[in-house]
Amino acid sequence: MKKIFALALLASLILASCSSNDNDNGPAANTLSFESTEITINENAGTVTFPVRLSGNVEGGFTVNFETRDGTATQPGDYTSNTGTLTFNGNNGERQNIVVNINEDTFREDTEDFIVALSGISTNQIDIDPATATGLILDDIDLSGNLLSSGSSANDILTNSNFDRLLVQIAYVDGFRPTQQTIANFSAYLSERTFKQDIEIDFLELDSPEEETLTLQEIADLESENRTAYNNGTNTMAIYIYFADSPSDGDDLDRGLVTLGAVYRNTSMVIFEQTIRTLSSRSGIPLTDVETATLNHEFGHLFGLVDLGTVPVNDHEDILRDADGNPILDENGNEQGNNHCNVDGCLMQAQLTFQAPAALRAFMASTKEEIVSACSLSGIAMIRLLEDRAARGLSTVPNLDAECILDLQNNGGR
Repeated sequence: MKKIFALALLASLILASCSSNDNDNGPAANTLSFESTEITINENAGTVTFPVRLSGNVEGGFTVNFETRDGTATQPGDYTSNTGTLTFNGNNGERQNIVVNINEDTFREDTEDFIVALSGISTNQIDIDPATATGLILDDIDLSGNLLSSGSSANDILTNSNFDRLLVQIAYVDGFRPTQQTIANFSAYLSERTFKQDIEIDFLELDSPEEETLTLQEIADLESENRTAYNNGTNTMAIYIYFADSPSDGDDLDRGLVTLGAVYRNTSMVIFEQTIRTLSSRSGIPLTDVETATLNHEFGHLFGLVDLGTVPVNDHEDILRDADGNPILDENGNEQGNNHCNVDGCLMQAQLTFQAPAALRAFMASTKEEIVSACSLSGIAMIRLLEDRAARGLSTVPNLDAECILDLQNNGGR
């Protein structure tokens, strides 16, 4: 009986020994881990560091591989991918760092994430736990520079003093994108009148807001929801242009009271593309010509014309008039300018605004929107101008006159 008990005890010890030897060949209590499984950084931080720490001692040291993986943040736009190998001497508490470059852009975005992962460790004496960490990139765009009054950023658009790059975001409702030739004409206009060497046109397709008409406040609200391009504070000036599939609120096509475009902030404007297409088809003036004339006129106000941030060298600003065509005087009895040119044939001439016809001027005065346009471009007046120029054999789209060009040059433009 004692012999049997001794044999059983010996067998138990042998099994225990074998079990212990098996554990020696498997994972040990030593751990390699990210110090933090989630690190938050601002988009303008430049880099982010992920510390990896060893708990326990590993004789002879070891290596482990790492790599970055896209989440909602993607490389190379949001961050720069990074792969490599960390080498540890094997000392308890030892730490090695993984550094990832963060790339700042001019687009407003939600918080985005990417992953850093460990793999391929050279020893079986260590557990990796946790094997991944997440980087959260916070958007740092300051919107204040794009929420100023119309014309107030004229010098920044015209010169390279503060921004040497111009980013124009063309936001358009699906089916209402401007023609390719219009964009080519517009790009040439910007290059002709500014000193910006780096001009980029970025397209943003949007769903229809499903509105019968749009007020300026509604357009500004849509901008807040959809605009992604803003000044980045270092080298990029961003402009937002919305091509709408609805007419302006208050338009009356039968009476000729229609709006082609409007500026409402220093880097914001709307083009009523549906109205432009309707008038173009009725008049026979090519769509590209109506789009180009409208874009160039409205952008002239972002250039600060006329006396809207770019001071006239010589007096060539027209005046406000009432429904009977009489000058509107201020509280001191002085005539008031209307931020449009009085030179016949100029792209910025006053006859293109809603002062003609006078009935529409009265309507505009009665509106009480939170956001007011520095210019509401009259569709009928524009079509008549383009038809007249075409009939006389002139270039259909008018140019800036000499006085407006002189003003731009005086404010740093070409």
